[in-house]
Amino acid sequence: ELNSRPGSHKTAENLRDALIQLKFEAEIFSDFTYEEIKTKVNDLCSREEDLRKSDCILIIVMTHGLFNDHLYSKDTHYPSNDLRLLFITKQCPSLAGKPKLFIFQACRGNQQDTGTKVMQS
Repeated sequence: ELNSRPGSHKTAENLRDALIQLKFEAEIFSDFTYEEIKTKVNDLCSREEDLRKSDCILIIVMTHGLFNDHLYSKDTHYPSNDLRLLFITKQCPSLAGKPKLFIFQACRGNQQDTGTKVMQS
C-alpha cells in the first residue's frame, strides 16, 4: 500500500484548468492499474480523427516513483519509458511527427517533501 499524496487531486485539477485555458483537451484519470493505463492509451490512439487535428500531446503523470525512473500504478511499478513507448508511430500513427510531451511528477526515493506554504499577494 502506497502512502497518500496530499494535495495531488487539487494539483491535478489546477493543471487541468490551466491546460483548458491554453486550448488543450484535458482529463484526469486516477488510480489506474498498469493494464488500465495501457488500455486508456490504446483508446486514445484509436481516436485518429481527433489526433490528426492535434498539434501535440501532453501526458502528465503524478504518482509515486522509484529509483531507475520507475513509476507506480495502482497494482505494480513500471519503467517510465514503457509509457513513452506506447506513443511511438507504430502504436499511435496519428501522432507521427508531432511533439509528445511527458511530465512525470514522482518521488524517486523515500525522503518526504513536506511542501511549502504559498503566500497570497
